[in-house]
Amino acid sequence: MKKIMLSMIAIISTMILASGCYFLPAEEKLLDPPVVNMENKEFAIYPVAKKDITKQKIYTGNLVSASEENVFFKDASGAIKTIFVKPGEMVEKGQILASLETRELDYEIELQKLYTKRAKVLYDGVKSRQDAHKSEVESAKLEYEIEQTKLDNLTEQRAKSQLIAPVSGQVSFAERLRAGEWVDSYRTLVKIIDPNKIHLRYENESLSQFEIDMELDIRYDGEFYRGKVTKTPEQAKENLEENTQYIEVSFIEGMPDYTSIGNIADIIIVQAQRQDVVVIPKNMVKTMDDRKYVFILEDGERVERDIELGIDNATEVEIVKGLDEGEQIIIR
Repeated sequence: MKKIMLSMIAIISTMILASGCYFLPAEEKLLDPPVVNMENKEFAIYPVAKKDITKQKIYTGNLVSASEENVFFKDASGAIKTIFVKPGEMVEKGQILASLETRELDYEIELQKLYTKRAKVLYDGVKSRQDAHKSEVESAKLEYEIEQTKLDNLTEQRAKSQLIAPVSGQVSFAERLRAGEWVDSYRTLVKIIDPNKIHLRYENESLSQFEIDMELDIRYDGEFYRGKVTKTPEQAKENLEENTQYIEVSFIEGMPDYTSIGNIADIIIVQAQRQDVVVIPKNMVKTMDDRKYVFILEDGERVERDIELGIDNATEVEIVKGLDEGEQIIIR
């Protein structure tokens, strides 16, 4: 009986082992790996096109007037009465530009006029008398001359209280002062310029690239003007002038108005120009030793292409060999 039991256990165990798949849970099926389609690459591209390109050098200078007069009181100080002119106005030589307060002086002049008139009457009276002694006439004459001298001196003082235009021109600057504000002598109150003599001055230690009568462009406030070099350090030496380290450029076609004086402007020297040529941004050019190349899109693939460069400027470069209009440069 025992042998029969052992045999049955063995048979059952074999059946269990043989049919275990019915008693244990089935495994989950593994997912297929993701598929990457290598044929559909995406690139950022730049289409090659033709355009004009200019190579130039730019220098920054200051606009100044070739003729400028600083006008101030030389021999007088005092409280300002009136400034008669404003920037932009045209003035004539001899015109009164400003005046100092002379209220007390005006009173003294009026009083002195009376003293002088009285002395003149006395002198004329003595001179007309038949019995007047020579010394009496001479004394009356001296009294009259003394009073007249005092009047002349007072009148001259008042004249010094008026600021007179030494030249004709345009006012480029005028102080804005309230009546009663104190003004010292030699303080510039008005500047007069010749509005037809504005030029550009550029200062530097190295100016050998500029020559007399050299024509160039001037850019000011977004506008372009034509100019030419009218003064250089070399010319100054030839003319035995004081040593200078600047050039002057005059306007020959158009000119900004007087408000430009004191502001900066650009001197532009065109070194080379090309028209209707292949031009690309400089940052797209790759460099390895002496080799220059770009990445282009060719048949859906990124391909290196050697190129030959021409003239350039701050942002762009001419391509003289290696690229044709319509090709596509890969940016990334």
